[in-house]
Amino acid sequence: MLEMRERGIARPKGRLFDRYHPANIGILSLRETTSSQLHRMSRRAEFKLGNCTAYLLDAQILWIDGSRFVLTGFEQVTTPEGVAEYAQSWLIITGDAPKGQEGR
Repeated sequence: MLEMRERGIARPKGRLFDRYHPANIGILSLRETTSSQLHRMSRRAEFKLGNCTAYLLDAQILWIDGSRFVLTGFEQVTTPEGVAEYAQSWLIITGDAPKGQEGR
């Protein structure tokens, strides 16, 4: 999984899958559930990497091409001022991850 945004701002494509932003290998699930944060039903994507878990709320598949697809939604981040919500997209690569930089 590659996060395609940082605090809601799209990362330049050259920074995706570089040595500072490697792909994370973990377990992905997508399900519709009652969201305690939103007080309604929401499609929630969950990516588990060891003890860490990342979430996307109101997740939807944006596109699929072979062994790659993009999930988009929003993430909630706790800040000193409170909870902030940011747009987020994940590039998911199933099977064997590329060895070099994405698209190169």
